[in-house]
Amino acid sequence: MINRLNKLNFVIIFVLFLIGAMVMFFINSTSDDKPLTTEFEVAEEISLISAALVYNMDYRQLDVIMNVMINNRKDIMNVTIIDDVSKGVVFSYSLNGKTKTTAFNGLSTGYMKRHLLPIVYDGQLIGSVSVELKPKLLSSNNRYHQNTSFIIVFFLLVLIFLNLMFYALLKLSVSSSRKVQFGSKKFIYVIMSCMSVFIAMTVFGGYFIIEKNRSIIESRVELYLNKNIADFNRDMQKTKGILESIYNQMTETVEFQGVYQALLDKNQSNNAVSDRQANDDLLNIINRFRHFGISYDLSFIIMNVDGDIVARQGNSIAADDITKTINSAFIAALSGHAEFLPPKKADNNPASQYYADLYFSYPIKDAAGNVSGVFFSEIPKLPFIYADMSQYDFATSGELIATNSDGYIVSKCRYPQDSMMNCGYMQSAITSVHYSDQNENYLELFDDYRGQESYVLTSWHDELNVILVSKMCSSEVLDSFYEFQKGIILILVVMSTFTIFSTIYTLLLGKNANDKLIKSNHGIIKRLGHAAEFKDNETAMHIVRMSYYSKIIATNHGCEPVWVELLFNAAPMHDIGKIGVPDHILQKPGRLTPDEWVIMRQHPEFGARIIGSQDNELLRMAHDIAIAHHEKWDGTGYPYGIQGEDIPISARIIAIADVFDALTSDRAYKKAWTQEDAVTLICSESGKHFQPSLVNTFITSLAEISDIKAKYTDKNKEMSCRIVK
Repeated sequence: MINRLNKLNFVIIFVLFLIGAMVMFFINSTSDDKPLTTEFEVAEEISLISAALVYNMDYRQLDVIMNVMINNRKDIMNVTIIDDVSKGVVFSYSLNGKTKTTAFNGLSTGYMKRHLLPIVYDGQLIGSVSVELKPKLLSSNNRYHQNTSFIIVFFLLVLIFLNLMFYALLKLSVSSSRKVQFGSKKFIYVIMSCMSVFIAMTVFGGYFIIEKNRSIIESRVELYLNKNIADFNRDMQKTKGILESIYNQMTETVEFQGVYQALLDKNQSNNAVSDRQANDDLLNIINRFRHFGISYDLSFIIMNVDGDIVARQGNSIAADDITKTINSAFIAALSGHAEFLPPKKADNNPASQYYADLYFSYPIKDAAGNVSGVFFSEIPKLPFIYADMSQYDFATSGELIATNSDGYIVSKCRYPQDSMMNCGYMQSAITSVHYSDQNENYLELFDDYRGQESYVLTSWHDELNVILVSKMCSSEVLDSFYEFQKGIILILVVMSTFTIFSTIYTLLLGKNANDKLIKSNHGIIKRLGHAAEFKDNETAMHIVRMSYYSKIIATNHGCEPVWVELLFNAAPMHDIGKIGVPDHILQKPGRLTPDEWVIMRQHPEFGARIIGSQDNELLRMAHDIAIAHHEKWDGTGYPYGIQGEDIPISARIIAIADVFDALTSDRAYKKAWTQEDAVTLICSESGKHFQPSLVNTFITSLAEISDIKAKYTDKNKEMSCRIVK
């Protein structure tokens, strides 16, 4: 047994060491999410790579480089490169083999959603590139492995807890100082407490794991949503840079400078013919940049430095839309800086669709580099421009939209509410705090414009004067969480059920073994009790009768049934010490001499030594009865002269039963007393030899006692070898 315990100790230490190593790995592991790549970044990279090759018309090398790039990236679906000089497609690729190679129109999103960027070489616009990537999916990260490691560690800890508990029970089973007996109330309480603690720990651990998993998922989604907003902000800055280069090349041409000067002059001459001619010339110049979304049908306003309109086209932008305050785009343009204008509503009717194209202001500089006017233009409707944010869609429900400070959506959305592409209203908590100095992004959970609960990350965009809302439906975000939750619950239910049934089965096996042990103990006790019969043959049925007397008195006195049963089975051992008394004293027909009485009075101690100190509850009671059944209530008994309630109650009950049966039975040294005389003597000894309350119980139980006395007489020889319950 000791060797087994040592091996178990070694195994437990080894497993604890292993778990410690795993925990350290879990703590030290980090989560580095792979940077997200947008179509804008890919198009920008291709634009830089292909610029020199397109300029030199080295299309063979361009084809080689592009194929290598596409093979190294697995997310590219379509790529088209156009030479602006030849107006032809010089490279095209499609994952599905359906590339459109003719009549490419840079003003639209093409036949598929694409990202279009100009190709610039040595400051000259020489072409354009469009890119389409595969739909974005939520990426996995190292936190999955952290989560898995945590789950493994948790269940290993549960197993360690069970092993330690069984180890403790094993140690307890071989210990001589255990205080809890199998089958006792205390034992039941201990088992129920252990099971309750185990189930509570399991449920708490499972809940902690589930919530940890949810927290990890939400953190990952928050990171993704935040990155989506960051991508948009970065792309808008790059868009501004691209627009600056396009407008710079357009406004610095000699033709534009001449037409612009003519427009300035016409304000003074009021010549209608020259006015029309200048406008036509201006539209022709603008139309040269149609491949980059700038064409004659684009709404624009050109102002001089005084804020007077010198040219305009379209009605979507008006002079009233352009403020001239110190922080306005007009003043910024006069300072030489290009700016975006905040979106505006095209119709004052609240029920109409909220149309929100953006506008761009660019400073017009003369040949000397001085600002001579401001060009306000509607931003071209290209896929990477604010009006169409579909490239930021991801997964099944993820999207990026923009709202004004009142919560009305001012950009296109992924799921419009009607054929007019109206997206409606989406209130965000940021609408009430965006004017504060605090501008931190934070994750929210509320209903979106479709009424579906969504995880939302909001951020105030100062330049556009809008709220960027990156969102994803909670049902999609938590889909894996719910599956994981079901799995954990299933594991906990199976584990708890298995543990409970295993424990019940173990207890049943233990009960059977314990019952056999109890039966064996009872048999030993009965046989030890009968051993005294061979020394004192005339009291053969004494053991049977006094056992029943004791049971009756204890029951009527209000003792618990389990305890009464123990008393009944321990009673036969009360005179086991007589084995140590010499036969000539024990079987002497006359009265004993004082010296013989000294020896006879030692039989309680003999009995206690025979039984010994035991952990078994039955044997402990038998020991108490054997040593104390001749003690008296007033302290005049033997062998120790203890009194009152210091005498075990089992011995106090046995004392009455033993004396009553001894008085009413024939002995070698006397004749049997009548029942009346015996009762009279016992009543007279109330408060002296016997406990008064037990004497009262004895008196009220005389009818039952008389039945037992009549049933088990010394003449029933066949009963002398067994005790009948």
